[in-house]
Formats: sequence, C-alpha cells, structure tokens
Amino acid sequence: MTRRRPKPAPPPPVGRQPRLRFDELEEEEREYIRRTLAGHDDWGSAYAYDEDGRLYAGMELAELLLAILRHVQEVDGAPARCRKRECRSGRCHMYIDEDEAGVCQGGIKMSSIDRAGVVLSGLLAVFKHYYPAWFDHAAEKDAAREKAEAAGG
Repeated sequence: MTRRRPKPAPPPPVGRQPRLRFDELEEEEREYIRRTLAGHDDWGSAYAYDEDGRLYAGMELAELLLAILRHVQEVDGAPARCRKRECRSGRCHMYIDEDEAGVCQGGIKMSSIDRAGVVLSGLLAVFKHYYPAWFDHAAEKDAAREKAEAAGG
C-alpha cells in the first residue's frame, strides 16, 4: 500500500496576511497585547454583574452601544418623528442620563434594539475573525481568573 503525501496548505492570497493565533505571534506582539489588555483592566471593566444579577455597562461599552443605537435610529427614521428640534434637523441626539439609560425623545422601538444587537454582534465577529490573538489571550485571562475564584471560594 502506498502512502499519499499530505497536501501542503495553500499560501494566503497575495496582499493578505495570515491571521495568527496568540501562541503563534512573536514575543513583542504578545507583550503588546498583554500590556494593552492589562491597561484595560486598570481602567475598570467594560461591564460587570451586580449581586442581583443585573448587567452594568462601563462608559466605553455604553458609548459604543449608544453610537450603534443612534445609527439604527437614524436608519429607522427616528429623527423625523422626534420631538427635539435638533433631531428633526437630521441626526439623532439620543443621550445617556444619570441612571445610565439611553433616552430618546422620539422613542426607541424594540426592532431598533434588535438591529443594534445584530450590528454589535457583527462588529465582534469581524474583530474576532481578523484579530483572533486578542480573543485567545482574553479567554486565557478569563479562564485563569475563574480558576483562581474557584480555588479561593
């Protein structure tokens, strides 16, 4: 019986860099990712769960969600039906109040919230596709933290 040689993987198309995993990166690139994510930990987490199980978003995540919701509201035609004169002139002016809730004078439809979720998940999917090393390292950090919490608790 003859053995077949395995086919080598085809090279990536011209002009396109291969997407490396975290352990395939050079050490200085891994150190850059570590420093960046460590800095993010120092700023405070992007979200957290309270003891009652509610999700509380930090300002970076809240501002990203606000920008996405404003865009979806503009696509849905919210500026035209809004009670605020500034919005009717062309762009949504939704804001975050002191209770960290999004406020829109024209009203927010559930379909807009659903579309905003789809846009956010699409952004994450694209980022994860093109930068898998960041997600690998973040997953390692999460696993280490959960292991430490389980051992301590």
